[in-house]
Amino acid sequence: MAEFMERKYQSSFMTETYLNAKYSKKGVELLFFLNYDKEETDYNDILVFFIEGNTVFVVNWLTMINKSLASRFEKEIFSNYPQVKRIVWQKTLTPMESSISYSYVENADMCISLPSSKEEYNKMLSRNSRKIYVNKTHRIERDMEEMVIDAQPSDENIYMVDSLLAWKVEQLFRKGERSKASSELIKEVLMQKGSISYIKTSGREICVCLFYKVGTHVILEQTAYDDNYSSYSPGRVLLYQSILRFIEQGYTHFHFLWKGADYKKHYCAEEIPVYNTVVSRKKDIGYYNLVFKIKTRLLLRRIKRSKLGDKLVPIYNKLH
Repeated sequence: MAEFMERKYQSSFMTETYLNAKYSKKGVELLFFLNYDKEETDYNDILVFFIEGNTVFVVNWLTMINKSLASRFEKEIFSNYPQVKRIVWQKTLTPMESSISYSYVENADMCISLPSSKEEYNKMLSRNSRKIYVNKTHRIERDMEEMVIDAQPSDENIYMVDSLLAWKVEQLFRKGERSKASSELIKEVLMQKGSISYIKTSGREICVCLFYKVGTHVILEQTAYDDNYSSYSPGRVLLYQSILRFIEQGYTHFHFLWKGADYKKHYCAEEIPVYNTVVSRKKDIGYYNLVFKIKTRLLLRRIKRSKLGDKLVPIYNKLH
């Protein structure tokens, strides 16, 4: 199953390492809905899910879900688990459709469809972006000790995850936000599927980028840098140089993942909607209550991302 999921879905969220680290090792029992081909010799699809109370959560993040398969799955779940009142499809690339369902855009995967050569990619970029990346690269090569692109994670460099997360905590704190990243989970997946790019000067790293490689797809995990070197734009340079290296290696897609940072569009990333869907057994008060909560949360999120929200969120976070 692990080999099939990695080959078909090419999502770091669907690898055995990630599923074990995020769910199984924390006591969450994962279940699998297997859809076989006509000869029943191989899989067509695998749905990964767990049950919590009266809810089934499907965790096929960043995958396309066949709607007839989803319909069969929902029928089987409601038939075999009488205590289940609803099914939540998390972060899928397709909204689910059912007689009693509510779908909404949860986020967007910011993704670059990579061309076959570095020259083609540079032509995709704006003239200003190309100029900035080239000039900043030369400046870093001139002033810094070393810039390493696409290093294999090992016991010698895995500590850089902690450096990166420390910078991230500081940066988010100034915005009145908190980091939710798990160092343990990131390190575990990184050692199996990862890549590290970094810049060092005076014997220590001042910028780190972490990536996962699955099939022909590269997924950005995290990037952060020491604010004392912000004038060098080290994160921008590392991302640019890493993308060029991945193109050389034949990768076809680069995922920045979630929207919210405008810089991702400068690399020619496009927004791919990511959906959550709630499917209910029946349209009762519990269903309407849940939909109301979802709509309220989405409204608050829009307010948070507005100019008014920029002023109110730091105040709210300090009070709480």
